[in-house]
Amino acid sequence: MSAARLVSSLRNAVAADRLVLTANEVAALLRVHPTTVRAMVAAGSLPAIRAGRLLRFSRVAIERWLDEGGAQ
Repeated sequence: MSAARLVSSLRNAVAADRLVLTANEVAALLRVHPTTVRAMVAAGSLPAIRAGRLLRFSRVAIERWLDEGGAQ
């Protein structure tokens, strides 16, 4: 699936007023397992925000990451 298609999917799946996503929501959008999302964050390839032990993702940052080609 192309990056543009993933961005479109992201925009359709998440309401415009949702600025912050969970790891599970990002995993669903990227069609990967949540463990993969966490591994990508640990490797530094996916932008995330830590709130204690929780991971949160800026919708805008994820869209930008996808526009730039994601993990290549």
